[in-house]
Amino acid sequence: MSIRPLGDNRFQVRVYNPHGREYRRVVVGRRAAQQHEVDMKSKLASGRLLDPHGGKVTFREYAAQQIAARDLRPSTRERYERTLAQHVDPVFGHRPLRGIRHTDVLAFQSATARRYSEHHARDIVALLRSILRAAALDGIIERSPAAGIRLGSVRPSERVLPSWEQVRAAADAALPETALAIRLLACTGLRASEVCGLDVTDVRALRRELAVERQLLRGKDGFYVEEPKTPESRRIVPIPADLVDALAGHLAQPWPPVLGHRLVLGRGKPVAGDSLANRVSYAARKVGASFAPHDLRHLYTTELLEAGIPLRTVDAVTGHRSYGMTLGVYAHVTPESLDRVRETVAAAWHGAPAAQRDARAR
Repeated sequence: MSIRPLGDNRFQVRVYNPHGREYRRVVVGRRAAQQHEVDMKSKLASGRLLDPHGGKVTFREYAAQQIAARDLRPSTRERYERTLAQHVDPVFGHRPLRGIRHTDVLAFQSATARRYSEHHARDIVALLRSILRAAALDGIIERSPAAGIRLGSVRPSERVLPSWEQVRAAADAALPETALAIRLLACTGLRASEVCGLDVTDVRALRRELAVERQLLRGKDGFYVEEPKTPESRRIVPIPADLVDALAGHLAQPWPPVLGHRLVLGRGKPVAGDSLANRVSYAARKVGASFAPHDLRHLYTTELLEAGIPLRTVDAVTGHRSYGMTLGVYAHVTPESLDRVRETVAAAWHGAPAAQRDARAR
């Protein structure tokens, strides 16, 4: 560390970090130079000394480096890159990291909340916050301008679930493979990507179960197979005997493998989740209904809970991480459950025995 006079009452303050990188600044007045030297020593000791070359790094440049350095699943990396390109870069991409203020992040959060759904807006701001926090940890900025920004909780929206009669009618009106897909979605609770990634070997007919080992996704470079969404998503799902028979009939004729797997759907041509969603929605509209593949996952979970299946079992077959996810997001109020509430209260009012009330509620 040194203070070097430059003339005209100007002084150059130089500080070196343990790696030999030089930090220097020209200050007017000896006392100001001495105070700046003390500040630099304090920052150096506490690890808050900023990278002198980081002042001109733009948010877009740093965000690209951050996403590239993270150990992410291909689908997650693609989603982050898309979120940055569509929502964050137009506002912050061209700006130097040290030029982003806390007020700017607050204004961005407010504008995002007005424009998008609660869940989508939360994901956008969370990604922005994580990148700014990493820049502070890397010593490019002293403090994240997103510090103190609260994401808030997302209120789960109540879905209008289809009835089982509507689902059966849609399957009857659909083409054979789409009908099988609707049946798989409704009777197993699998995600659309998991149904698209089912291999013939995942169908364990004698045990009447399906093994969920992978999901099929489509990215900007084409189709690819990856691990299920979470470790809990790798699971065994029991299936009814008539679904086993339907699968056996569908798989009777062989077809070539794709991406190293003989996929149940597509007969040798991979089926993307969005394509499957279009098929399912079209079949639903033909019978005057409206539902998507994920609605059938919600219907499956709600049906198991209303039937009294233990919560731990429901978690296991749906691949959820916690009871909170099952009860807070996937459990829904159905017209049938409301009818049972009416019948239970009416029976209690009229003095029916407890056993009779339980039977009537069922």
